[in-house]
Amino acid sequence: METRISTSQLAAMLGVKPGTVRMWRVKGGGPKYVRIAKNRAVYRIADVEAWEAERSFANTSEETAARKRVA
Repeated sequence: METRISTSQLAAMLGVKPGTVRMWRVKGGGPKYVRIAKNRAVYRIADVEAWEAERSFANTSEETAARKRVA
């Protein structure tokens, strides 16, 4: 079974507030999550790593170019 972490654990890992992670679930932009129960979501480490990889850049020019492609 894959390793899963809670909203609070993900927030601590990324250095953001749990409310930020919850907002990402509502509005989009965060890593994929697994809905376990009505009030419980967890995150697979592999999905978090993939989400981070999509946001990894060698320099700010590369980041700016990626943002322009998305917009």
